[in-house]
Amino acid sequence: MKHIKVKADLNIEFVGKVVYANGEDVEIIPLQEKENNLKNELLEIIEYDNGKKYVSKLRSIERNGLKYLSRIPNPIFILLNSSIENYNKSEYYINKFSEYSEKVGERTYRLNNNDSGTSEVYNKYIECKMVSINSLINSLEIFMNQKIPNDYVFIKEIKNKKVKLNKKEIEKGTTFREKIEKIFPEIFPNKNNKQHLTDLENIFEAYSIRKDITHMKTNGNTIFEQYFEVIGKLIDSDIEKFIISSINFMNNIEPNLIEV
Repeated sequence: MKHIKVKADLNIEFVGKVVYANGEDVEIIPLQEKENNLKNELLEIIEYDNGKKYVSKLRSIERNGLKYLSRIPNPIFILLNSSIENYNKSEYYINKFSEYSEKVGERTYRLNNNDSGTSEVYNKYIECKMVSINSLINSLEIFMNQKIPNDYVFIKEIKNKKVKLNKKEIEKGTTFREKIEKIFPEIFPNKNNKQHLTDLENIFEAYSIRKDITHMKTNGNTIFEQYFEVIGKLIDSDIEKFIISSINFMNNIEPNLIEV
């Protein structure tokens, strides 16, 4: 799969001045005049071809006495690319299986063991699928939290009592499925997710596998069974399908958000 464009975190339009959270004006000084006393958090004003100016945040990284500045990327794109990259790696490793195995039947191969008694190429395949599905769901969770307006209130019934939840309480106290099936239809009534039922089914399947991996339980009565079912679900999963459905879901809510 192709990587997607990584876009910067949200910027605000510059209207003559910038203020801190406490209301104080930000002092605008050329970088060169403050180079020896630069803070880790900086603001940058950028003028585009259309004449509009936007303010974005820079984060510095120090290494070997030098300081490097860059705009903070939106983590949605970083994590989605991590999912794509690790999916691609998993495909690379599974295509290498025949080189690191011994034929034991007409169509069956036994992967060679390393000194620890496991197959290195098989281990990397599992690792990449784990990272891919974890990164994908993390990307979706961040996307959903970003799309909830700061002033939105969700009314949830808890123990036969209606409770109002603000954005912070929604982020902490509602489930992944609840956000997709109940909260998003309220926030985006014109976005008909019923037209994307297959995509939603794939997303919920991916979330279920990720939940099993993240909170891995020792299922089974013996050591031979404890993780066999969870790892089996991961091996059998079609992660490319999950990624495509996730991109469809996000672009349905915000068209052209995810671009190759």
